[in-house]
Amino acid sequence: MKLIYNGKFVSRIIEGCNGISVMILFAAFVFAFSVKIKRTIIYIVLGCLIIYVLNIIRIAMIAYALFYYPKYNELLHGTIFLYLFTVWFFYCGFYG
Repeated sequence: MKLIYNGKFVSRIIEGCNGISVMILFAAFVFAFSVKIKRTIIYIVLGCLIIYVLNIIRIAMIAYALFYYPKYNELLHGTIFLYLFTVWFFYCGFYG
């Protein structure tokens, strides 16, 4: 999918960027360690919703940054957002 902002091509969103694989992985982990089915379904639905919203925010932030700073494409997408995700992942692991 092409992402166009103010008539200018900014980026494209491919299968790995849409968050579906992360949602499937999350649901599998929750299901694997579940005890009660009702609580499991609630956690999976709410978790997938949160992942979806955070992914939309992530894509919007990357698109905004790439619109104004296109020459930093690799730095913005490949380094900064990967670093932020890694910090968030470890924060959730220690304090979640």
